[in-house]
Amino acid sequence: MIAAGTLDPPTYLPPPAPRSAPAPPPAPRRASAMTAARRPAPIYVFNNEVRAGELIGRPGKLIGRPGEGWTEIKIVCRKAYGCGDNIKEALNGLSLHVLLGDDPLVSSSLAIRISPEAHERFNSELDGRARKNCRPHYLNSNMTARASIILMDEEQDLMIMMLFLQREDLRDLPYYLVYDHKNASLSMISYIPDPLEVIGMLKPVPKRTSDGAYELFLMARESHDGLPMAFDIDRPPFLCVFSLLMGANLTCAWEMKKRVSWNVPVSVYERFMTDMTFSFQGKGIWVDLSQAIMYCDLQTTDSVIGFDCIKLPVGCELNLEDALDCEESMKMSRTMGCVRGSIWFVCIRRGEHNADDLVTMWTLELPWGQWKNEARFPVRELWRSCFRRQGQCTDQESGSVVTGVKAKVACLLLDPGFLLPDCS
Repeated sequence: MIAAGTLDPPTYLPPPAPRSAPAPPPAPRRASAMTAARRPAPIYVFNNEVRAGELIGRPGKLIGRPGEGWTEIKIVCRKAYGCGDNIKEALNGLSLHVLLGDDPLVSSSLAIRISPEAHERFNSELDGRARKNCRPHYLNSNMTARASIILMDEEQDLMIMMLFLQREDLRDLPYYLVYDHKNASLSMISYIPDPLEVIGMLKPVPKRTSDGAYELFLMARESHDGLPMAFDIDRPPFLCVFSLLMGANLTCAWEMKKRVSWNVPVSVYERFMTDMTFSFQGKGIWVDLSQAIMYCDLQTTDSVIGFDCIKLPVGCELNLEDALDCEESMKMSRTMGCVRGSIWFVCIRRGEHNADDLVTMWTLELPWGQWKNEARFPVRELWRSCFRRQGQCTDQESGSVVTGVKAKVACLLLDPGFLLPDCS
């Protein structure tokens, strides 16, 4: 899974200093027009899943200078919410590591290391679960762990991961891991408890609070086995909220907060599939890349929270049949996100050759729901502007220009693997 992050390697990832000498103070930065703008954040790749156990016992091979090996990400404090003693202790044995590629902006990798002590703690947690479920024959069986980045929100300075503890024939034990770039903290948050189930997807919507902390929002409802994961009147949805303050005082990290009302056409919500989530100017955004976005005011004090709908730009909506017949995942050719204070929607229309794929980009104005077309260009221009690091690039055939800003936006939003030429 690929997502844009906010980790600035020169600030957070210095080369490790020799143990015999203290680390030198950072050199002062010169103020200039070039450095005044914030540097684009790197894109981290989790390679879909990480077998965290494979990293156990190899700490010496994980650390290195950028370009030479893995570098540990600075974590100042760790805290677990809604977790038992085993998980709280295990969190101290989790570390994050980054491997900077040749081009850190688009080819950096992220890994989680689980120490042997943390591995034993996680195993103990699964043993307790096996006893609770009356499955003693699964005690002390092999545990595996997989993880994925589910959200890297540049506007909120947060990276959210899912860590799944697994054992054969036992249900996965999921946790959220949240790395806050502002204070270099790592939080481990329990999943929503039974009998609740998340609607749509596991990605929460993050939002900063006025005191600099953050909240996470999930759309959920009471579980009902045998029914499809769709909205229905029998089990009304509501927002589950996690906050650092409330989560520290509750056995369960999540609080059922607000009932939901829909100001959305039936034709939209009856087949709404959540592809991605993010927050923007206090609003929570749920995106179906085939048809529309639904949004709500996360700051409202009303007991019932209303959802409104904005359809995708004209010509980008897919009917149900076309969406189901799509040969590739919707995220392979479409994405949406908040970049530099604006909501951007990017769509790729496939051409006869990879270089002829057409990239179209829009920005959205809230609350009026007006889409503005910002750019339209073939993928070949991105190859030149993004991956050769040119400030701007002119296509010799068409004479069109992709500015550095648009190239960066496309680079942040799109998986570069889908933009590279086919070399097979």
